[in-house]
Amino acid sequence: MSAKSDANPSDLASWQVEVLRLTAFPSPTAQIEPNWWSDLAGKPPDLKTTTKRGESQEEGEYENGKLILKTQPTRIDWYYAPSEQITQEGYQQGFVTMGSFPDIRDQFRELILRWLEKGPTLQRLAFGAILFRFVPDRDTSYRLLERYVPFTMDPQGSFDFIYQINRPRKLQRGLPSVAVNRLNRWQAMMFQGGPLDLQRGFSPTIEQHVIRLELDINTHPELTREISPGTAKEIFSELVDLATELAQNGDRP
Repeated sequence: MSAKSDANPSDLASWQVEVLRLTAFPSPTAQIEPNWWSDLAGKPPDLKTTTKRGESQEEGEYENGKLILKTQPTRIDWYYAPSEQITQEGYQQGFVTMGSFPDIRDQFRELILRWLEKGPTLQRLAFGAILFRFVPDRDTSYRLLERYVPFTMDPQGSFDFIYQINRPRKLQRGLPSVAVNRLNRWQAMMFQGGPLDLQRGFSPTIEQHVIRLELDINTHPELTREISPGTAKEIFSELVDLATELAQNGDRP
């Protein structure tokens, strides 16, 4: 996949996905089922590990990437991440990406909605994403970031930029008026990539500038009521919509 730059901040397809995540906190009475991964993917996982502490991890290739399920007694995480092949190819080019945000987001949302339909009773939900947007150089990254953050940037005199803020909102669906944290973290970065020479080691031949966006959209930690599968689906869809709004419009109240 080749790098590209687009100066239109409203173009969601310009955002590339590194990883998407659902975190679910089950109620105390919920049961961890042993076949969630295979039921959702339609095949057995490629790898499964367990620990004596009641933790497990299952993973395997799925569609554009790799589907990972991590379970603990008090937490369940689903990750949609790059496959091993995409990761190896990406490091040679200086970046790793699964594809455009709208496409990968919709694949992941469909998966998680199917899981929530038959999943455990929950108490909290969170949607996370790490996204990249490619730019030709450092100055362009700062000029584009200015369209997403609520202050003026100085492209010529700014370096090592990181901006993070949480702007909570109230849910409109599922559990109206429940607080949702909207944590968004913006960063200007530069990756280096190139082939690995066994004689000389890694010799970077490619420089790729990006702006990076990390999102964590989650229901408030004090929410302890049980959430039914139907309500969980509505909440998750709204969390994804809130993340999409941030990627499209930037940090806004």
